[in-house]
Amino acid sequence: MHAQSVRETFRFLNKLTVSELDHFLSFCEHRQVPQGTALWHEGDADCYAAFILRGKLVLKKKTEFGSRQLIVGVHAQGSLVGENNLLAPDPRPVSAEAIETTDLIILQQTRFEALLVQAPQIGMQLLKQISISTSMRLTQSYDRLAAIF
Repeated sequence: MHAQSVRETFRFLNKLTVSELDHFLSFCEHRQVPQGTALWHEGDADCYAAFILRGKLVLKKKTEFGSRQLIVGVHAQGSLVGENNLLAPDPRPVSAEAIETTDLIILQQTRFEALLVQAPQIGMQLLKQISISTSMRLTQSYDRLAAIF
């Protein structure tokens, strides 16, 4: 992974210097998920976030109608998904599946905790961006709910 291409893909990482971004990436792994493959399932206990370098993921939530699922989001290049599981070891609230071959940067919760200790300024910047992202998604959810009624 080249820091410059990652920086261009994820606007919220622009505040990091190239050396800080390289340091951040040293805590991450690269993963490619083939089209149609689940990244995780609702209820899974894994704890990591995924930064989408290329491709698209669909997030689905089980409904009370048997095997039916509701699409709660489609995320593409430049998106961060699964970030809540960096902060809390709760079961996954949704499933994530690649709707096209998708390249990801994976940050495990244990590696994130190490980042917070070893490079707190980078970790705090990431926490700030996670908070902003979560807040934006919550606002969008409110808007969607209001549109229903």
